[in-house]
Amino acid sequence: MPSLSLNIDVQNRQLVRGFSNSIGAQLPNVFLGDTLPLTMRFMSPTTDPSNPYVDVDYSSAFVEVGVGAVGGVPTGGTFKLSDTASSQNTAAIPYNSTAAAVQSAINSALTTNWSTATVSGPTGGPWIITNGANGAQPLLAGNSSLLTPLSSVQVLELIAGTSTNPEVQQINLIRQVLAYANTWSAGPAAGSAITSLQSGGPATSNVQQIALTNTPNSGTFKITSPSDSLTSSAIAYNAQAAAVQAALGSGFTVSEGVGGPWIITRNTTGTATALTCNISALTGVTAATVTVLTAGATGVAMVCLLTFTGTPTAGYFTITSPTDSYTTPNINWNANSSTVLAALTSTGLTWTVAQAPGTNYIVTRVAVGAALALTVDTTSLTTATGVPGYSQSTITAGGLGTQNIQQVALTNSPSGGTWVLTTDSGSSSAIPYNATAAQLQAILGSNYIVSGNTGGPWVITHVATGTVAAYTVNASGLQSPITLTGNIPLTTTTLYEVMGDLASIAETLEISVTPTGGYKATVVQAPITIENNLIKGTPTTPPGPSSFLTQSQADARYLPQADALSVSATGSSTLARLSPTTTHQVIASAGSGAYTYTATLGNTSARAGDLAIVVINEPTTNATIVIQDQASTSTLATVAPTGSAYTSTCVFLFGGTNWSLVYKSA
Repeated sequence: MPSLSLNIDVQNRQLVRGFSNSIGAQLPNVFLGDTLPLTMRFMSPTTDPSNPYVDVDYSSAFVEVGVGAVGGVPTGGTFKLSDTASSQNTAAIPYNSTAAAVQSAINSALTTNWSTATVSGPTGGPWIITNGANGAQPLLAGNSSLLTPLSSVQVLELIAGTSTNPEVQQINLIRQVLAYANTWSAGPAAGSAITSLQSGGPATSNVQQIALTNTPNSGTFKITSPSDSLTSSAIAYNAQAAAVQAALGSGFTVSEGVGGPWIITRNTTGTATALTCNISALTGVTAATVTVLTAGATGVAMVCLLTFTGTPTAGYFTITSPTDSYTTPNINWNANSSTVLAALTSTGLTWTVAQAPGTNYIVTRVAVGAALALTVDTTSLTTATGVPGYSQSTITAGGLGTQNIQQVALTNSPSGGTWVLTTDSGSSSAIPYNATAAQLQAILGSNYIVSGNTGGPWVITHVATGTVAAYTVNASGLQSPITLTGNIPLTTTTLYEVMGDLASIAETLEISVTPTGGYKATVVQAPITIENNLIKGTPTTPPGPSSFLTQSQADARYLPQADALSVSATGSSTLARLSPTTTHQVIASAGSGAYTYTATLGNTSARAGDLAIVVINEPTTNATIVIQDQASTSTLATVAPTGSAYTSTCVFLFGGTNWSLVYKSA
């Protein structure tokens, strides 16, 4: 399914393409039935072309996201008004009534207190109701149960009645939003990336690599194999391969993924310079970052973390230890921790190499043959967030005849701004958050030698020998991405009612913010198209011109049935998950007199998020079709004779334990 990552210019109330790109952005199409992951970053423009935005922190505000026509009104049905003081109720009033029709309904039914009221306003409302007599009156009450799609009757008091003026109230019919969410977590959302390493065939197993993204620091995840109708138990965010293996079971083998990251320990204690990594011959990787986790010192071993940006697919890399004047032999692109260890120890040096926990895994399906892509549920994972800062470590203390070497790193992934470094020479000028080693070298001058990666960490060597105090950093000018993440369920009954049999609908996504102690404000309204890929035929190919659905995701969304079910007499059957993917069709054919047939939605092979689509085609008029849940045996929908031939479509959602009805056509 798609996910939305929104950069919101709160001053101009528009979506933009990025933190450093103020060009307007459009929303992609989304799909009925999805639970849509959403990440929001709120930004305010600056006058600095090099840093066009600064983050706005709404992590403690009440943020609401709604999908639906802003100010939408019902398109069918009726409503009633009640005078709570006299317990009198109007007859049903059509949704598109004129003011005169509403006035007639009130005058004829609410005779105790509103018999001479006048009503003004356009057809369909809002309507202004002015009482015919002076004096206070309680608010009228509205009954909206028969409005379609689901709507509410809003009653507002415009003028309170007194002994000298009449009560004036306003009636608004408001369509409920199609989708709504107000629960968010701060920080970048954890996610996953899945790479197919071997597709599988008649004599080969399917092999896939799973990587967790955005560095989760707590929580659990689950892996689903659609080909096996299997979902693992919860797996800890920092699980090693063996724990993933145990969660998936004997149908899979799990090993350490390629490309690290690796924790590398130089087992010889003492000061040491950070490792470097040459990736010039490595395909699929754009950068290698070495972070010193523990600086070497007397009695202390240096520990480094080597991380690749990207996933290696071919070629090789090398690792250099400047302290030992040693460069490894070429290390193949698909190396694991054992391979890296062998390369580092090939000349007798002593190292320890381990894969960083909770990073990536290679999952091999034991059974041979093609298999659908695995999916990963990361909604229970959490990530770190915080204000940018820095870390400083002394690599070589410096002394008589020895240069001082220190490493400086910025923390919490700043995305903009500048920082200032204070050394023994004083405070530097402003340094960009993403400075290269050459840029930092130019700012610090010839008294220092700087190496490292773009954006750090940077290793700074003091040219003159002797002791030097630890460097400090002023990070107050740095900016860090402040994001809110959560989900919007595109599964509401209202949305199914509005969608009906339409292929798509054009709606509006609205985001509003209520700061603590402040007032609610709308920060953006943007058009969004919702596509109906649920009841418009067989999803044999991903729908939409620029689809976000893979075939496996489309397959996983439906509860398929290979053949239509033709019934002609009282009976029952269970609809179970089969292949290939089609909708269920219960075709009620001619039988002997009226009869009832019960179709049960199976729970055994269903997975949370599955949708069962049941099409009932009644060419005669004598059958009643009852659809029930297997686990609870409760009735989910009843389709009864209408007096003529009919076709009815029902959509059911599996929540993990039971099925529920989310859509039923007339």
